[in-house]
Order: sequence, then C-alpha cells, then structure tokens
Amino acid sequence: MSRSFAISIVRTLRDSGHQAYLVGGCVRDLVLGREPADYDVATDAEPEEVMRIFPETYAVGAQFGVVLVPLPEAHVASNVSTRNQGSRGHAGTVESDDLALLVNGTLSTMRALKMLPGDPHPIENPVWLDKIVDVTGEQLGIFYPLVKRGAYVEAGMKLGYVTDFFGKVIAEPRAPVAGVILHVNALPTLKKGDNIANIGVVASHAP
Repeated sequence: MSRSFAISIVRTLRDSGHQAYLVGGCVRDLVLGREPADYDVATDAEPEEVMRIFPETYAVGAQFGVVLVPLPEAHVASNVSTRNQGSRGHAGTVESDDLALLVNGTLSTMRALKMLPGDPHPIENPVWLDKIVDVTGEQLGIFYPLVKRGAYVEAGMKLGYVTDFFGKVIAEPRAPVAGVILHVNALPTLKKGDNIANIGVVASHAP
C-alpha cells in the first residue's frame, strides 16, 4: 500500500500544477525488485504548499525543504522534499568554489599522469591526512549540524544534535577523533547507520 500511496502523492502534486518525482533509494529498490522501506518524493512545491495540499503532514524539516506525509494508518510513508531553494541547505546545490576545486584538481592530476599536456599545479600548503573516520547516526530522527565542512574539531566535540519527529533531542553525536570535517550530512532526515560526518585525521608529517 505504501507504494500506491507514494504514487498518489506524486499524482496529487502534479494535479496541483507542480513537478513531482519518486527519487532516492526507493527508485533503486524498485529497479532491483525490492520493497522500499520508505519513499522519497522531490517536488518544486514549497513546504507550505505541500502542507496545504496534504494537511496531515509532519513539518519535521520544513526549514530544509522536507516534510513527512503519513499513511492513513499513521505510519510514515513518504518524505516530500523541495529542491528549488538553495537556502534550504546544501543538499541539491552546487557551490562554484567546490566545482572549481574539483575541475582544477582533476585536470592537474591528469597532467601529472601525462594524460593531458602541460604541467600540474600543486596545492600550496596541503593538509596531509593519516586516515578518515566515518561518524554514523544511532537513531532515526532529524539531524541538525553544528559544524561546517573544513572546520577543525577536537575529540569529544559536539557535531550536532538529533531530534525525534516531534522536536525532542534524542542524541548529540560527537567527534570520536580530532581532525578536519571533510563532509557533513546536509539531509535532515536520518536513519540508524546513516553517515553524519567524515573526519580527516591530520598526519603528523607529509608522506
């Protein structure tokens, strides 16, 4: 029933004049012939409009562009995400500086490997990493980060907090090691075992 309900959400949004698509892991599971645990719907409708169309919703992450639409039996069926506003968070957006670093780094590497003509451009004052530590969530809920990518953290420092779907704080993930934040989860909804952040442990000397 959750599949048909998710499809009905897409149809209702489209009938209301909006774009809407099934996205994320549910598409992968359907292609592989598996029953998804939940369904994600991306739409150009604002969160307020989604909540107007579906009055029985949970505004668990409206500030990020995410609301939950429950099944009639009150089981959470679908995350409806709006992705038309960059201010909703980093998810679904591309930073020009990040893109430039990726492009220039790739081209420089290809030059170093003689795949392209020209000389590579080494990074000035590189930070060498000894290892990368993955920080994962332990609870289902909504994650609110308190650190940004590129920030240096000490072991035990709070990375953010997790609330249940009613706003109660249920966890405060902390850095297991000291290092630099390489990645921080930008999607608010969090399942047990989902990645919260990656921390690079800075090497004591260059290799």
